[in-house]
Amino acid sequence: MVVEMNNAASALLALLLVFALPATAVVAADTANTSAETNARTVAASDPITAENTTNRLSLDGEIRSSYTPANPDLGTTLARQDRAMRTEYNTYRFETKFENGTDEERDELVETEHEWIREQVSGLNERERTAVSAHANGTLPDDEFLHRLVLISSEAAELETHLNTLDDHASIEEKPEEAALDMHQSPVRDRIATFMSGERSSARSADTLLIQTTETGMAISMTGRIENVREVSQYSNRDTTVPNQFDSYSSAHDHVTTLYPWTFGEASTGFEALDLTEDQLYGFTVPHEQGVLTIYLDGGTGAIFHETQVLQQDQLPIEQYGETWTNDSVELAINRTPANGPIEVKTTNVETGNPIRATVLVDGTVVGKTGQSGTLWVSPPQHDYEITVQTSETTVDGSISADPVSNESSP
Repeated sequence: MVVEMNNAASALLALLLVFALPATAVVAADTANTSAETNARTVAASDPITAENTTNRLSLDGEIRSSYTPANPDLGTTLARQDRAMRTEYNTYRFETKFENGTDEERDELVETEHEWIREQVSGLNERERTAVSAHANGTLPDDEFLHRLVLISSEAAELETHLNTLDDHASIEEKPEEAALDMHQSPVRDRIATFMSGERSSARSADTLLIQTTETGMAISMTGRIENVREVSQYSNRDTTVPNQFDSYSSAHDHVTTLYPWTFGEASTGFEALDLTEDQLYGFTVPHEQGVLTIYLDGGTGAIFHETQVLQQDQLPIEQYGETWTNDSVELAINRTPANGPIEVKTTNVETGNPIRATVLVDGTVVGKTGQSGTLWVSPPQHDYEITVQTSETTVDGSISADPVSNESSP
């Protein structure tokens, strides 16, 4: 009976998707980038950007396509995520039933078969993500469809991780390198995007827009709210398992990442969790610190970080005012920056009184939000130089910002 109910519900959702998804695709095709300007800039490859008194930050290299876009509610995405969750529930029921009724030999074979299936699915997720990133970078995949794919990949990764843990609970699996790959398809920023696309919002943790940056070999996604900045960066070209491992032990890999992120692993650290997959030339570290949490994955062959996520508390970051302000009529525009091209605080005030003013904020011609009662708005900046504009009902103020990395000990 349980199987029939799950199949029926899954079939119903699949039927709904048949009608929902094409409509979503049509909307994406018609409205792609109507409110988002894109920029293609080329930058040189580098180690994580060095910052003072905060975490270093991984950046992209190559020609970057940048766009700001809202994460709008999407019925197709919501239904697809629910369908995948129900499929996982059914797979768990099916596996546990077979396992309980099987002989020892049948159980071993069942676990290996299921584990191999998970490995194949993980490989498929990796390929789908890179294909989506490349398509967005060359302009053939609109922002909303790109987000749709990322959210589904993240949801599938979560469901596969659940199924992998179920296998491990029944028959301890010694080697699970795919667990790291599944983790890299999930991140705080993708969780926020999924929440938005499901129609749920928390004003304290949400933003009007998010910043998408893609190249042929990587992506960076960031979202800035009133409290937190969440960011995910993947530089796929930094992962190469055909190159011999540079590290003869986990200890040497740890020593290396401490040179890449000295502040984070130093006095600011409150401890860390580590993943040692030396045979797969893969090392993972999650480091809580006084400003947030850093998660990184190091490739043993290249000796480079190829995946990084950051959760940063904005009021804890070092901050400095940009060296120039702009005025027009009675409105002044000022920018406070955080190191290493971190989130910026846009401030709009009355020139004569110094009181805050509400204004609409645009970056490179795209609306990214509004300054509120406090006259401030936090924004994720692009990796290149950019134009910033604020508009009130009476006037417009324009400014230009250099994207050169800054620290709290220097000014532009």
